[in-house]
Amino acid sequence: MQLGNYEDAMAVAPKVSMKYWQKCLERYRQHLSNEMTQGSSNAALSLNKGSDPSEQYIEYSILSGDYDAAAETLENTR
Repeated sequence: MQLGNYEDAMAVAPKVSMKYWQKCLERYRQHLSNEMTQGSSNAALSLNKGSDPSEQYIEYSILSGDYDAAAETLENTR
């Protein structure tokens, strides 16, 4: 996770604990939120090149159970 490999960290996090997985998920959501606020100029530097951070943010918000954040982001991107 410290190297920016959020998805890899989340993949192995359940082996550590559910609490650690949730922590990884929240850090990744924060990273995606930062990318969205920084705009498209840094989008090319995204870990998942070619993907929209707002779409990923919506997906991971739903996964974490934060439906309000997912709905708000969806509303703001349409």
